[in-house]
Amino acid sequence: MSSPDHLGSPKAKPAPSFDSAQRGLGGKVADLVWLLRKVVAVDPRSTRRWAAMTLAIGLLTPVQLWATKGVADNLQARLDGADAAAGSAMWWFAALWVVVQSITLMVPHFESGFRATASERGGS
Repeated sequence: MSSPDHLGSPKAKPAPSFDSAQRGLGGKVADLVWLLRKVVAVDPRSTRRWAAMTLAIGLLTPVQLWATKGVADNLQARLDGADAAAGSAMWWFAALWVVVQSITLMVPHFESGFRATASERGGS
C-alpha cells in the first residue's frame, strides 16, 4: 500500500515507537516533532489556528491571576488610605480583569466553532 504524496515516504523516518521502555526522552521528542510535521503537512491552516488558540488559552490563566492580584493589591492600598494613583491603577486592573473574565467565558464558544470548522474540512 502506498502512502499519499503529501505525507512523505514512510522510509524517511520509521513510525514512532510507542514502547516507552525502549525510548529515552530524546526519542520521544523526536517522535513528537515527526508527528507535528505530519499534522502540519496535512492541514497547515488548522494547525496554525490550533497552536494560536492553545497559546492564548495557556496565557489566559496567568493574566487572570495577575489582574486579580492587581485589583486586590490596589483595593488594599486604597483602603489603607494610599494616594489617588492607587485608585486609578485599581480601575485599570479592574477593567483588565473584566475583559479577561469575559474572554474566559467565550473560549468554549471559540473552541466549539473551531472544532466544527475542522470537522467540516475533514480535520477530526
